[in-house]
Amino acid sequence: GMQTVLRYIYLKTGSFENFIQTSYHYNSLWVYIGAVSALALFSFIRINEGKAAGFIRRVALCTFGVYLIHEHPAFRYEWPKWFKVHEYADNALWPLHMIATVICIFTVCVVVELIRIEIAAGLAKCYNNKMNLKKEENI
Repeated sequence: GMQTVLRYIYLKTGSFENFIQTSYHYNSLWVYIGAVSALALFSFIRINEGKAAGFIRRVALCTFGVYLIHEHPAFRYEWPKWFKVHEYADNALWPLHMIATVICIFTVCVVVELIRIEIAAGLAKCYNNKMNLKKEENI
């Protein structure tokens, strides 16, 4: 919201350049307020058990992985290039492009994280089976 207004003012007047750049940082007041507001908003939502709740729990397991994947040095500065973010900076479609880009990155990272979780679970199961066989042999 506020970022979009400041960006619009910057594009029209050239003012607020420094403020806009620092508002993207993780330690920015705007990011902090947004995070606390999102937490407050979602804390009031109640979801009944069922398929939706199971899906949400499954995706929620992946959110830290999404953060780690999308912030990895190999990808952090590549996402904007792949999605041609700078080409939409002065375009009226910028908000839609940003939303689509975020959804795409989140979805790709969730899929990668789910694959990682399945591989780790399979390896853990194999290891546990091997350990159980060793215990049985020693008895």
